[in-house]
Amino acid sequence: MNYLNLKRIEQVLAFLVLIFPLVLVLRNLAININLILITIISIFYLLKKPNYLLLKDFLIRYLLFFLLIIFINSLLNSQDFLTAIKSLGNLRYLFLTIAVYVTLSIISEKSFNIFIYLNSLLIIFISLDILYQFNFNENIFGFSPGMCTK
Repeated sequence: MNYLNLKRIEQVLAFLVLIFPLVLVLRNLAININLILITIISIFYLLKKPNYLLLKDFLIRYLLFFLLIIFINSLLNSQDFLTAIKSLGNLRYLFLTIAVYVTLSIISEKSFNIFIYLNSLLIIFISLDILYQFNFNENIFGFSPGMCTK
C-alpha cells in the first residue's frame, strides 16, 4: 500500500494548516510540533509533486529572497558558524507559507467558509475569556492567571 499518495498528503497538510489558529492558543510546544509536521509534510508534498510551480508566486520568491539575505547576513556578521546555521531554522516559515498556499488552493469554498466561521468563534471565545479574566481575576474555566508560577 502506498501511504504517501498525493491526496492523503494534501489532506493531512490541509488539516495541520487549518488547525493552526487553535494550536496558537496552546502555546509554544504545540506550535513547534505543528510547524515541524507542516515542514515535513510540505517537503513530502514538494517531492511528490515536483512540477508544482511555487517559485512563480511573488510571495514565495520574496520570502525565499528574504531568508537568503538573513542567512548571508548571519554568515557575514557572526563570529561563529552556529549562528548562521540557526538562521536556517527560519526556513520553517517558508514551508508554512507553502503549506498555506497549497491548502488554500485545494480546499473548497464551503470548507474555507467553515474555517473562517470557526476561527471567528475562537477569536470571540478568547476575547470573552480575556475580558472575564480581567474583571474576575480567573479565566472561564476557573484557573487564576499565573497559577503555574510561584
